Amino acid sequence: EMDGRVLYSSIETLCPGRLYLLGLNPGAGDDPRYHHIGASLRDMPNHRSNTYIDDDWGRGIGLHHMQQRVCFMLRALGSEPREVFATNLVFARSRTWTSAQAKLIPACLRVHQMFLRIVQPHTVLTFGKATFDALIKNSSHGAISMFDTGCPNGLANFSCYATDSNLFGQSLRVVCLPHFSKFKIDAQPLTIRWLREAA
Repeated sequence: EMDGRVLYSSIETLCPGRLYLLGLNPGAGDDPRYHHIGASLRDMPNHRSNTYIDDDWGRGIGLHHMQQRVCFMLRALGSEPREVFATNLVFARSRTWTSAQAKLIPACLRVHQMFLRIVQPHTVLTFGKATFDALIKNSSHGAISMFDTGCPNGLANFSCYATDSNLFGQSLRVVCLPHFSKFKIDAQPLTIRWLREAA
């Protein structure tokens, strides 16, 4: 079975909630609890931790900059990070995104369909354009608005996106943020202001 995990939040968050946090896929690194996706699925009823708060990503428990940025962003939206449902578009772990990972999207979307029916979120928050594009590709949606963060990213600036979508028969808002590995959302008050309005 493939290396990876399903839940990034506690099983207790698999209940109606305003937000649905969706990354691209688990990054590289050993996970002592789950050596493959099957083990993660079987353990879902017992899963009580939140990877953004309780895991050590190499800098101490909850101290990696990506973990802290996620928690900052959720609190800025008025949510307690431990109470927000969190997972990834694709459950398989990899160091980089590849075409092999992309081929797993349809199978993983069937699981997300079940999760979304339970959570019934107002907004799906995605990290990175690839996650956002995969969702809206599989749904009907309205016009896509773009927000220029003003934060340089190579030859252009980081951008955010938002649209109203009908995903698996559910009407919801889909919001795309730049990946927090590079985007310092905790230093971007204008982006936070836009996000509060968009989400």
